Amino acid sequence: MSSTIASSTCHHCGSPVPEGAPVPGFCCRGCSHVHDLIHEGGLEHFYDLKGRDTVAPVLDKAFSSHDWTWLLTRIDQAEEQARVAMVGNEGPVVAKLECGIDGVSCVGCLWLIENLFSKVPGSLACETHPGSGWIRLTWHAGKCDIGGFARTLQQFGYVLTPKVGSHGGSREASDLRLRLGLCSAFAMNAMAFTLPRYLGMGADFFLAGWFELIAALSATLALLVGGSYFIRRAWLGLQQGLLHMDFPIALGVLLAWGGSMIGWLAGHEALIYFDFVAIFLCLMLGGRLLQVAAIERHRQRARGLETVPAEAVLPGGATKPLHDLAPGDVIEIEPGGLLPVGGLLETRRASVSLEWINGESEPQVWSQGRRLPAGAINVGRDPILVRAGEAWENSLLKRLAEAGTRQAESRPLLEKILRGYVIVVVALALLGGSAWFFIGDGWVDALQVAVSVLVVSCPCAIGLALPLADDLARAALQRRGIFLRRADFFSRLATVRSLVFDKTGTLTMERPELVNPEALDELPAEARLRLRDLVASSLHPASRRLLESLAEPSVDHPTVVEEVPGQGLRLIHSDGSRWSLGHPDFEAVEPAPDRADSVLRRDGRVVAGFRFRDALRPASREAVGWLRRRGFEIAMLSGDRPEKVAAVAEQLGIPPQRALARLSPEAKRDWVRGQDPDATRTLFLGDGANDSFACAAAACSGTPMIDRALLEEKADFFFTGHSLGFLPHLFMVAAVRRRAVRRAFVFAVCYNAAAVSLCLAGMMHPLVAAVIMPLGSLISVARVALAFRLRPPSAATTAGAGAPATTAEPATT
Repeated sequence: MSSTIASSTCHHCGSPVPEGAPVPGFCCRGCSHVHDLIHEGGLEHFYDLKGRDTVAPVLDKAFSSHDWTWLLTRIDQAEEQARVAMVGNEGPVVAKLECGIDGVSCVGCLWLIENLFSKVPGSLACETHPGSGWIRLTWHAGKCDIGGFARTLQQFGYVLTPKVGSHGGSREASDLRLRLGLCSAFAMNAMAFTLPRYLGMGADFFLAGWFELIAALSATLALLVGGSYFIRRAWLGLQQGLLHMDFPIALGVLLAWGGSMIGWLAGHEALIYFDFVAIFLCLMLGGRLLQVAAIERHRQRARGLETVPAEAVLPGGATKPLHDLAPGDVIEIEPGGLLPVGGLLETRRASVSLEWINGESEPQVWSQGRRLPAGAINVGRDPILVRAGEAWENSLLKRLAEAGTRQAESRPLLEKILRGYVIVVVALALLGGSAWFFIGDGWVDALQVAVSVLVVSCPCAIGLALPLADDLARAALQRRGIFLRRADFFSRLATVRSLVFDKTGTLTMERPELVNPEALDELPAEARLRLRDLVASSLHPASRRLLESLAEPSVDHPTVVEEVPGQGLRLIHSDGSRWSLGHPDFEAVEPAPDRADSVLRRDGRVVAGFRFRDALRPASREAVGWLRRRGFEIAMLSGDRPEKVAAVAEQLGIPPQRALARLSPEAKRDWVRGQDPDATRTLFLGDGANDSFACAAAACSGTPMIDRALLEEKADFFFTGHSLGFLPHLFMVAAVRRRAVRRAFVFAVCYNAAAVSLCLAGMMHPLVAAVIMPLGSLISVARVALAFRLRPPSAATTAGAGAPATTAEPATT
C-alpha cells in the first residue's frame, strides 16, 4: 500500500483514505460494507448525527466469526428469571439483559443501534452507554431473536461482549455539574435581590434588609458549594508546591466575599459584591466543567476495550483472581486471550504472538514444556493450557500494566506567571488602599478601593478562555481521529523536540499487506467461500488481512476448521473435498507458486498463492519528513529483528544509529531517559505493553486505537485510522491554540490594566464590576474562538513538496 497522504476521508469512518485503497472513497472494505448496509436500510441519518466526528475503521469486524454460546446462555438465563418473576402474575414476560458492546463512539452509533433493535420482532427497549461500554436490552421473552440481533450488529461493526461496563461516569464531572447547577440558582438569586438596589431602591424600603440578607446568603452558599472546589484544589496544590489557576480564583473569590460581608455588616454599599461572587463562581465552574467533560469523553473511548483481565480462567470454566494465582496453577487461555503470568505450556503445540512484549510481529509455534512469557497472546483457534510458573505480583505484565500513570506535574512557566500576577494584584490593592486611606475618607474608601482591585482583577477571562481554547483544539483534533486524555497535554507538547516511534503496529500496520490482491479477485465463488471458512476465526495477521480483503459477510457454518500450529489451517467440506491454507508445503501434492507466502489448496492442489509484506502506515514517510524539516529529531525503538528494523528505517530515512532493534521494555525506557533525562522534549508513540516503560519516561505519549488497549489508558492521546498524517496536524493545532492563549493573555492584561485604573481612581462601582466582568469574559472567549476560525499555514505551502495534504485544512470549530 502506498504511503502517500490521502486526499480525502473515508465516507464512513472519516479516516484518511490512502492512495491505492481497495475501494475508492473508503479506507477499508469493512467501512465500504457497513456504508452499503446503512444506505440499503434507509439509515442514512446516522451520518447526519455522526457529523464530522472520526470513528474507528471497521476493518474485518463485520466479517469475523464469533462464538455466541455465552450470549445464548445469558439469554436463556434472563428469560428464565423473567418467567420465575412472573409466576402467579398476569401479563407479558419481559426479559432484560446487560452486556458489553465494542465499537460505539458517537451519537450516530446510539441512534443506529436503537433503530436496528426496534426492527426486531418482540423488542421493547435498547439503552446503550458508549462511555462505559455497556448495552441493556429489553424484550418479550421467547418472542425476540436476540442472537440474530447480535449477528446483525456485528454486520455493522458493533460486537456484543460478555464484559459489562461500569455504569458510573466521571465523578469529578458529576460533582461539577451539581455544583454548577446549585451556583447558577444562587447567582440568579443574588442578582435578583441585588438589582433593585442598583435601580434605586432606598435603604428605607421595608424589604431592603431582607433583600440584602438573601443576596448575602446566596453568595455565601455559592462560596460554600462552588468556591470550596477551587479553594480545596488551590490548597492541595500549595501543599505539593504547585501554583495553578485555581489559586488566583480562590484568592479573588475569598477576598470579594470577605469584603462584601464587611460592607454589608458595616452598612457600606460600595463594598458589597455579593452578586459578583455568585456569578463569578458560576462562570468558573462552567469553564472547568467544559474542560473536564471533554477529557472524560476521550478517556471513555478506550474504557470499554479489554486490556489485562481481572481473573484467570481455569480448566472447566472456573475463574480465579489474578492476585490469587500461585505457581503450579493451570490456567486456560482462550483464542485471542492474554497470558497474565509466565508458565510452562501444557498443550502439545500452540501458536502464540509475542508482539505485545518484544515487538515480534510474526506468530511463533511453541511446543509442550517450553516456558511462555507473561503477555503472550494465543493466536491459535483452540484454547491452550499453561501451568503458572510465577505469582501475579512477580509478573512482567503486571509491571507493564501499572507503568505510565502520570501524576500532576509542575508547570514552571505558568507558576511564574501566576506568582507574578498574584504579587502585582495584591501589591496594587495594598498600595491603592493605603493611598486612599490618607486622601479619602478613611478606612471605608481604602477598603473599597482595595476590594474593587481584587474583585475586577479576578482571572475570569482567563478561567473561561483557557478551557475554551483547549476544547476547540480537542475538537479540531478529534475530527482527525486524535483523542486527548490529559488536560496538560498541550503545555508538555510545546517543549517537544524529538519523536520516538515503536515499529510494529505504530510505524507499520498491525497486519501485513496483501501484495497480489488479484489472486483473490480471480478466485471462483466456491473457493472464496472455503477461504472465508478457513480464515473466519483465525487470529493470524495474514488470515485477518485475507478476511478483510474478501469482505464476505459473516455467516454461520457447521464446518470444523483444524489448525496445525506453525503450518496452517485445514477443513473437510461436506462434499468430501479437503481445503487448506498455510505454509507453501502444507498439505501439498504439487509445488507452490514462486514467492508465495501462503497457499490455498483443494485436495492438495494449488488454488491460489498469496504474497504478503510488512506495510508502513499510510503517510508515514511524509509525516516523518514534515517533522524532520521542522527540526524534530526522529528515532525508532523496536524489539523486532535487526534486519526488519533496518528496512523500515531505510524507507523513512531514519539514521541507523537512531533505529535500534532487539530492545527489551526496560532498554526502551533507558534509551528515552538517556536522551531526555528531564522528560521535557520527547514524544513517544507505541502500541504494546512493551512500550509502557518508555511511554512513562517520555514528556508525552500517543498510541493507535487497537483492540487490546493497554496504552490507550495511559498515553496522553490515541488516534484512530491507519494513517500517520495526523502528526503534522497535531502540531499545527497546538500552534493555533498557543496563538489563541496568547490573545487571551494579552486581552486579560489590557482589561485588568483598564479596570484596575478605574479602581485606583475610586471610580469602580459594584454595578460596573458586575457588568464589565461578564463582558470581558465574552470578549476574551470571542478572541479565542476567532483564532480557531482563522486558517493556519497549510502544510502544502510551508513544507514544500511532498508535504501532507491532510494538514492543509484549518482547525475550525
